[in-house]
Amino acid sequence: MACQAKWDRASRTYDWVTWGEERRFGAAKRDLFSKMSGRCFMVAAGTGHDFQFFPPELSITAVDISPEMVARAQARAAAYDGSLNVRVMDVQQLEFDDATFDTVVTSCTFCSAWGGARGGAPGGAPGLLRNLQQAQL
Repeated sequence: MACQAKWDRASRTYDWVTWGEERRFGAAKRDLFSKMSGRCFMVAAGTGHDFQFFPPELSITAVDISPEMVARAQARAAAYDGSLNVRVMDVQQLEFDDATFDTVVTSCTFCSAWGGARGGAPGGAPGLLRNLQQAQL
């Protein structure tokens, strides 16, 4: 799978390449993720850098298409003060039923990962952060 191979390769330098995101987007991510509640789902977890902005004591499932990204995210997931399960999965082929999650979040992924995810509950709260703006839908 070409997309998976691309992100597996990128995993080796991803944290170095994105080191400035905490300063640039940290406040927006903290604000977006503060609205998470119930059963939470994160699309495109990457190396887990965003986990530091999650509120404590939530039940979160995070997915990424890249096994290498997920492997790097495991340590950050283990440090989370709550339940954070990171899995390898393609967002366009989710293994969850509709209405599995109450909140769906992602950040800075529209250019590479967003293509119609399922699994959110009717009336649930998706939270999306683009490189230039934040949107609550």
